[in-house]
Amino acid sequence: MIFSIRQVSIMPGQAAAARAFAAEITEYVKGAHKLEFQMVRPVGGNPMRLGWLGRYTDLAAFEDAMNKLVADKRFAELNAKTAGLWVPGSMHDDIWQG
Repeated sequence: MIFSIRQVSIMPGQAAAARAFAAEITEYVKGAHKLEFQMVRPVGGNPMRLGWLGRYTDLAAFEDAMNKLVADKRFAELNAKTAGLWVPGSMHDDIWQG
């Protein structure tokens, strides 16, 4: 099993908008791409962060999903709404094997 985790820090004053966007894009990815994908929030540490957790059977499935997302025009349109939501340079991706 492969897990992808993307986390990002939220700009001051943008928590509500960031969480609304995160919920919207999570539902889109789950519905349009049939992926195991969820929004997550930290239990400890900096509360002004959020993330997304994806689950894939193997690296090939992860790569296939990422290629489809990159080519998805609606996904790109949704992401264009994020200007000003994230602290610049704070986005971080990890890929884990379980």
